[in-house]
Amino acid sequence: MADEKPAPATAGDLSRLALTPEGFHDFHGAVAGLRFPIEVAQVLELRYLINQAADAFAAPPDAETGAALESLALDNQRHRERLRQVLAMLHDLHSRHLAASTAGENRLRAELTKIGRARAHSIRYGLFFAVAAAGCGGAWFWLGDPGWTVKLAALGLMLLTWDYLRSLPVLKRQARKSALELDELLRRRVTTPDWKTLAHSLALVLGYKQPGATEVFRVEGDADGRSPKR
Repeated sequence: MADEKPAPATAGDLSRLALTPEGFHDFHGAVAGLRFPIEVAQVLELRYLINQAADAFAAPPDAETGAALESLALDNQRHRERLRQVLAMLHDLHSRHLAASTAGENRLRAELTKIGRARAHSIRYGLFFAVAAAGCGGAWFWLGDPGWTVKLAALGLMLLTWDYLRSLPVLKRQARKSALELDELLRRRVTTPDWKTLAHSLALVLGYKQPGATEVFRVEGDADGRSPKR
């Protein structure tokens, strides 16, 4: 029995991609993980998304993605320059993605530190006022009728104890929320993109590289996989 091929991503998956710093993780994962052949609709969506972003990009090409471009050995000079511009645009996008991710990490870590200090403050003062309230309560008990001063002091200390300790569950929820956001942010951070795989997939999608043994796309409805190579 022949091995079953993994199902390709649906057109809907690619339609949600966005070339933004926040969307770089999804774009990188989707394009680097493309399994050819893909549907014509997916090719058209990717071409539109990439070309539209590249047309609006004006910065010069960068050196970091040069090796990935050279590994393709493209003969058409116009295709080489266009793909160089696309890769430069993605490199700039990745830089902004890292900057935004790092800023978000610093913000969340600062929030966690602030919450930790607030929690320690609440525990420390809550315990202090609880001990003081217990002392006043003991004096109230032993003196029998200590007067309004001790009674008001005991009630006031109990209220302060409650006020400090009641904030602990709220702070715990805030810390958990910030920790989950930090985990998600770090999970979505693309530290080192796979430029060679990206360049190869983009060259195939944009029609700049001859597919050779790889079938780039298939017409929707070719379920038997016998459509000619494009």
